[in-house]
Formats: sequence, C-alpha cells, structure tokens
Amino acid sequence: MRVIRKYGNRRLYDTTSKRYVNLDEIGRMVRDGDDLQVVDAKTGEDLTRGILTQIIVEDARGGDRGLPLEILRQLISLSDKAKNDLLDWYLRTAFETYRKAQQAPIDFMRNLFAPRESAPHTEELLRRIEELERKLEAKEQHK
Repeated sequence: MRVIRKYGNRRLYDTTSKRYVNLDEIGRMVRDGDDLQVVDAKTGEDLTRGILTQIIVEDARGGDRGLPLEILRQLISLSDKAKNDLLDWYLRTAFETYRKAQQAPIDFMRNLFAPRESAPHTEELLRRIEELERKLEAKEQHK
C-alpha cells in the first residue's frame, strides 16, 4: 500500500517515491490501480476518502464532466445509514459490472488464441499442415 502524508501546509508527500505529489498525480496513481492511503502527517488520521472526493470534485470543474446532476442531488439527499449502505452496495456492483464488461473482450481474445489442452486434434492438424507444405514445396521444385 502506497502511503501519502498530508502536511499542515496542504502538501502531499508520497512515502514510496519519496517526493511531493499533487492531486492530479494521486488521481493518476488510483487510475493506474495503485492502492493508496492518505494520512495526516501529524495525527495519523486517515484522510483518503476526503482526498479522493476532492480529486473527483477537481475533475468535475471542467464543464460537463463529472457525475450527472441528478445523481449528485440523490447523493446529497442520502442521510441515513441504510440509504448509504444501499448506495455503497449499488455503486460497488455497478463498477464491478463495468470492469467485467471492459475485461470480457480481452478475455475472449486470450481464450481464442490460447492453446487448447482439450483439443486432441490440434497436433494431428499441425502434422497435416506440415505435410501439405512439404508436398507443395516438392511440387514447386519439380516445375
């Protein structure tokens, strides 16, 4: 887990790369799949949720980017724990479904071209192709 320390002067220090980073870089780390935690340098308090929310807000500042207004309104109106738990479950399920949908074509192509242990005729087919190629070669040499 990559740990980012947040100092009182609002600076963020990546303890893994041993350098100061900004919100854009943290956003890139998350998009690249890095597991990270942001902690207050003085108290050790976990600030990850707030920093990630801040990144989403910063990303949404440019025009029509970000979440649709209706979803934002519904998020704000959620106040009790039951609704929050339901939203948490829904968003996790939706994102997992999205990830699987993105991965499906990649998996399909991998499986399409992967060697099949269950195809007993593969070696026989390869042997026949080699035999045909030899015959064609011999025929070309006789011409």
